[in-house]
Amino acid sequence: MDLLAKFDAVAAEPDSQITPHDRDFCVAHQAAYDAARSAMQELERVWNDILAQQREALQGTGSSDMAYLYSDHLKLSATEISWHATRLHSRLICELVEYFNRTYHVTVSAEQVKAALLPCEPDCTARNEAVFREYREQLQSLSLTSGQIVAQIIARLEGRSLREQALHELKTSCHRAAWNTYQGKPQYEQSKNVIRFSYGCHYEGLYFTGWELSDGLKSILHGVAHYETGSFSAIPHSLSKLMGYNRLESDLIAFPDCQKVSKLRMFKNSRADLTFADTAFAREFAEDYLGTVC
Repeated sequence: MDLLAKFDAVAAEPDSQITPHDRDFCVAHQAAYDAARSAMQELERVWNDILAQQREALQGTGSSDMAYLYSDHLKLSATEISWHATRLHSRLICELVEYFNRTYHVTVSAEQVKAALLPCEPDCTARNEAVFREYREQLQSLSLTSGQIVAQIIARLEGRSLREQALHELKTSCHRAAWNTYQGKPQYEQSKNVIRFSYGCHYEGLYFTGWELSDGLKSILHGVAHYETGSFSAIPHSLSKLMGYNRLESDLIAFPDCQKVSKLRMFKNSRADLTFADTAFAREFAEDYLGTVC
């Protein structure tokens, strides 16, 4: 079975969500993973042959088999080769999960996918050699497919598509930032075309003079960028400058490259006012991204 067929055989159901570029990425990493596993097996056999040759040549001298094989520049061993080979499964999972998280702006946990597909690692305090030997043998005999991993990624979207999940996570992040979940109260209020956030910024005047946005407001600004453009990656420049860790010199930031949101004003009591182009935009953003109930 070739790589394309191997992928399709396992990923048939979620494949409708996968673009040709996604599929090519998965197939390429499947090929690299399979080749690396084969190469590690061959390397271990070659290494054992090299050790046998050194052992025979140095027999009776009392010298180590590794006398000519180990240095600060070359540190190979059968254990290291085997250790690396057993971790190729985790590497494939991480590469694919990171790709889909990055491409679709979702946050699927690679650790959860590993837990579903890899044998359970024994407790290191158990010190049971038979258990660890069985675990290593399970890893050595395991052969993953990218289709299995994609299926696990899709299974963690709670029935949503990748794009639906991205929007769900974005709006959830905005909602959490805008509410005090312990009190069940919003930390914002809308007045006409302005949304006021109680804890949106911090003014520092001791060691430097300037403003810092709270992490919560930065999360909300990601929602504003999506509301403005309908895209997760096309962020207006005036908004993108606020999402990093640079300090701001002015308490008033204008958004000249935006149509729906116009400016942000910060106050020394930590309040931050986000002004929209009109009341309808402010109301729509509050309802869709911040929520009206906790």
